[in-house]
Amino acid sequence: MSVIDTIEFFRALYQEDAQGHTYLWTLPDKRTQVFAAAVHAEMAQAARKTGDTGKDVYFSVGVSERLFKAHERAKSADIVAIPALWVDIDIAGDAHAAKSLPPDYNSARALLPEMLDPSMVVHSGHGLHAYYLFRELLDTRTDEERVAAEELLRRLQGAVRARAAEHGWHVDSVPDLCRVLRVPGTLNRKGG
Repeated sequence: MSVIDTIEFFRALYQEDAQGHTYLWTLPDKRTQVFAAAVHAEMAQAARKTGDTGKDVYFSVGVSERLFKAHERAKSADIVAIPALWVDIDIAGDAHAAKSLPPDYNSARALLPEMLDPSMVVHSGHGLHAYYLFRELLDTRTDEERVAAEELLRRLQGAVRARAAEHGWHVDSVPDLCRVLRVPGTLNRKGG
């Protein structure tokens, strides 16, 4: 995936008029770089440049009003909106300690519900991330809105987890609004 594709990915998540901030977060240094959600090219270029230095690069799916410090990450209460629902499915291999995982990309992809086609599916290097985009950011400012958004994530991910369980596979539950996921177009360095 090129920088242009990564820009398109961020553009699909965060419209040109998106308010608030998201951030890149890297390993192993656990460093945070904050960006306005609408600066797609700047964020994509920073992700690529940072990834080229040998770091794993993640991004905050949720949007916050806060500007986080260099080694600070959001908590769910900091997230004021989310652009999508997501599912994170690991694939069996050296990068994961768990052995009861789908054996390949096609097996993992087949776990997604047929009646709800994802807007985007990203091969994360050792798994996949499926995104179900909203037409506009889903507000999560109040406790009620946060609970409702987390419940939507739990239900979607629960459907995938149930399908995985039929095969004896495990899929992580990741309904936290402050979730960070790998930036498409960056290298997954887990497992060599």
